[in-house]
Amino acid sequence: MSKKITAYLGVFEEKLDRLNKQIKKAEKEGKSVPKGLRDEAKSLAKTLEDMQEHDTVQVVCPCCGEKFKVEAKEVKLKTS
Repeated sequence: MSKKITAYLGVFEEKLDRLNKQIKKAEKEGKSVPKGLRDEAKSLAKTLEDMQEHDTVQVVCPCCGEKFKVEAKEVKLKTS
């Protein structure tokens, strides 16, 4: 599995929010929404979903063995 760069996650989320607001505003005003705008929002949402998967780390509880995901920023690995 290759590592993905997730540094631009916040920027992409903001852009997706702006695109969704534009689409909703156009629909509310009764205007037609350009297909390219919808396609870009859909593509960006898929990219964000993929990036968020790679931004988490799967951790196993030492007591019960249950698996859960934690954001990569929160995990601190113990070095010897």
